[in-house]
Amino acid sequence: MQILNGNCIDWRERRLVSKLYMGQSAEVNLDQWETSCVKNGTGVRQECFLSPILFKLYSEYLSKDDLEGSETSK
Repeated sequence: MQILNGNCIDWRERRLVSKLYMGQSAEVNLDQWETSCVKNGTGVRQECFLSPILFKLYSEYLSKDDLEGSETSK
């Protein structure tokens, strides 16, 4: 969320991403048996149209941060 904020993403879009990705949970159904609800701590949703966009923003942030870090160590 800090990366989205740092890229000047509007608060409404940040709230949407937060509601989609934060507090996810899942249940597994096997034949007649069902697990209890398990919370997902991290990650993006598979096949969600936002996942590649969020991944690109995060990877650009890491690349920029790494480049800035290597410049200061020279």
